[in-house]
Amino acid sequence: MKYAIDKSFSKLKIIKIPFCKPILYMSRIPQEILLRLTSIPKDIEVKKYKIKNNLKVEIFSPKDKKDLPCLLYFHGGGFAFKAAPYHKKLACIYAKKANIRVVFPDYRLTPKYPYPCAKEDAINTYNWILGNYKSLNIDKGKIAVGGDSAGAVLATYICGLENNNICSQMLIYPVTNAKMESVSMKKFIDTPMWNSKNNKKMWELYLKGTDEKQRKEASPMQAKLPQNIPNTYIEVAEYDPLHDDGIEYYNRLSSNGAKVELNETFGTVHGYDMILNSKTTKNNIEKRIKFLKENI
Repeated sequence: MKYAIDKSFSKLKIIKIPFCKPILYMSRIPQEILLRLTSIPKDIEVKKYKIKNNLKVEIFSPKDKKDLPCLLYFHGGGFAFKAAPYHKKLACIYAKKANIRVVFPDYRLTPKYPYPCAKEDAINTYNWILGNYKSLNIDKGKIAVGGDSAGAVLATYICGLENNNICSQMLIYPVTNAKMESVSMKKFIDTPMWNSKNNKKMWELYLKGTDEKQRKEASPMQAKLPQNIPNTYIEVAEYDPLHDDGIEYYNRLSSNGAKVELNETFGTVHGYDMILNSKTTKNNIEKRIKFLKENI
């Protein structure tokens, strides 16, 4: 099937991410190397930590700043791939333009670590921030969460904690529904970057060994919503099997009284924002920055 993808994303049209165990394991070392080689802007500093269970966490911040708001951000990758260079670049952009600290955990991945391992790492990172906010120079009253794709699921877990201190959440082309029954999920079986076949394999690996209760907890559309839903930004891509899932989650939050901003992008595919010099990407990043400035 042909898709009217924005020409600025032509490089992505031929990319079909393989999603099988050998590829997932083989990708780890090259991904680590690429991430380390990704440069950091001169006006951004990065600090590295090891917290509970040897979980690695990086914090990207504007230099010479004290007591800043915080965005706890979880990278995408189908719960199985490590962060990509563009995730690191985006973390720096958010830190600089929104004047915040971006906390970026290297959470455990499938196939070795299925649910609830990544969820536990997400919660441990959040609790670590709360327990160390003074030494981290973070404003405890201004903590937001965010994530792209599978990372957005982890963000929703934090918002679901009782008595959490989250003021907003930013969900970029989010994974929200393990049932995979939407029109876009059935339609986009061969889209670039990500498709419904990969999505099915992702959930199978992530939910391996879980019972019905855990499967509901793991899937944002089936999980219990918190009593107080933070202000939310949801962005969806046009040619993405996750398109309708994001809109369904927007409708669910809105119908439960939340203030939710929906940004439905056009001519885009899942992961389109790795092309950072695209006008479409730049415009949508500005919308994200605006949301963060207004809601942290």
